[in-house]
Amino acid sequence: MGRRTGNWQRGADGARTIERLTGGIGLADLARHELTSSEASAGSQEWTFALAAASETSRGAVRKIREREAAAATRAAPLAALEARGIRARDWLEAAREEKEAPVLVMLEEGAQHE
Repeated sequence: MGRRTGNWQRGADGARTIERLTGGIGLADLARHELTSSEASAGSQEWTFALAAASETSRGAVRKIREREAAAATRAAPLAALEARGIRARDWLEAAREEKEAPVLVMLEEGAQHE
């Protein structure tokens, strides 16, 4: 259980690092930026419609940002787990690239039984 907590903690640390880098950019931020071209008065019905349109326009960009944040936060976690086991990540990645028999490689939790 302790090893799993350590891996989770590393993932959480990575996520916080990414959030600090992106500044927590969200839909409201991008929609407000999109609204700068609107001439509607704040609080008016036209502004409400413009905000809804800007939010819809920005939704795809926010989804892409979140996907990239998630990928960046988790990408190094398996490499850190390898290093913790005394396995050079570069060597493991090279062996994985050269693997011809197993279509999927699984890194079991340390101490787990496998067949």
